[in-house]
Amino acid sequence: MGDLYTRAAMASNASEESVKASWALAKSQGMDAFQGNAHLECQALLTLLREVGVHVILTGETEDFDKLQNVKGAPWVSKALKKNL
Repeated sequence: MGDLYTRAAMASNASEESVKASWALAKSQGMDAFQGNAHLECQALLTLLREVGVHVILTGETEDFDKLQNVKGAPWVSKALKKNL
């Protein structure tokens, strides 16, 4: 049983690392991180989002909307909402 649990935990960690690597790639390369059909589908999604008023940062992080704040994550969101950003 322990060996099965260890293998499952290792697979979960490997999957989590893969997701983190994918996010890092998307943040650093923006649309260039998507190839083939994924690129076309991403362009279509971005068009739909723009049409309904959703602002998307094409490269980087949400915090790039306001680099004057020296916080990240949830604290950044709270400050941005207070500033009506």
